[in-house]
Amino acid sequence: MAAATITAVSGLLDALGFCRRAVLEPIVESLDEAAVDTLLSESLVEVDELASHWSLQDVYVQETVVHTIGPDNITYRSSGSIDVILQFGSNSDIRNDIGAELPQTFPFTCDIIVPLDDPWDLGLAEARCGVDVSEWTDAMRPDDWSDD
Repeated sequence: MAAATITAVSGLLDALGFCRRAVLEPIVESLDEAAVDTLLSESLVEVDELASHWSLQDVYVQETVVHTIGPDNITYRSSGSIDVILQFGSNSDIRNDIGAELPQTFPFTCDIIVPLDDPWDLGLAEARCGVDVSEWTDAMRPDDWSDD
């Protein structure tokens, strides 16, 4: 009985992996493009809080996976990194050598949520991206800062 149960569960897990690959493979390049487009078109609040100005230089999508399959939608997750230039001071401050520009790289994730009715129609998708700037903000935290 135990061997049959283990075989059945193993078959279920194999089928789940196959299902995720079958859903993802036809549109993985489109998902990567959707993540890049979202990052290029949205204001990235996390980066906004770091400097007076910034510019997005590059977006690298390293992985896209089926994150969750729910009763109504499927969520694809793209992850990677963005290269930005943080600018401290105005453009004239930079020209007068009293401002600074600092290139930085931050990891991002972008969840692309698509209704299960048509899991390959990205026209119906809702994208939510976030940038992890914790390495930067943690380094700027005073030594006596407490989370308590």
